[in-house]
Parts: sequence; structure tokens; C-alpha cells
Amino acid sequence: MIMLTKENCPKCDNLKNYLKFALNSKYDDKIKIIKKEDDIDLFNSLVKEYKIMATPVLIAKDGTILTDCSPSKVEDFLIKYQ
Repeated sequence: MIMLTKENCPKCDNLKNYLKFALNSKYDDKIKIIKKEDDIDLFNSLVKEYKIMATPVLIAKDGTILTDCSPSKVEDFLIKYQ
């Protein structure tokens, strides 16, 4: 699973905090974080491929994307696609 994120993104920070504190980092080994500022080419390629308009986004291995990263939806998505 991939998480697209970028700096100065409050929603990205909220998702990272939720994963770390509420879910006790239990999915850390299943999520590859791609930060725009660290790998702009890969980030832009995924944005184009999946037609992403905002961050954060979770992308499952089968290509399913989650753009609404509210806590209940994130946990359901992680359980289903981990």
C-alpha cells in the first residue's frame, strides 16, 4: 500500500498521527509513504496515473484508492486491502 503525502498538509499530518497513535503503528510495515518533496517524479507519476487532486491518499496494491482519509474509512480500507 502507498500513501501519498506532502509537507505543510494538515490532513496528511492528521492521517500520520492517526496511524501512529490511534492504530499504534500496526500498519507501518504495510504502507510505503511517498512524500512529494522526497520523490517528486514518483509522486507526480502516481498523481497522474490515479488522477489524484489532493493529499493524503492511500493506494492499495490492486489500484483501489482512498481519498477520504477520515479515521473510520482509513481503518476499514486498511483492513480490507492490507
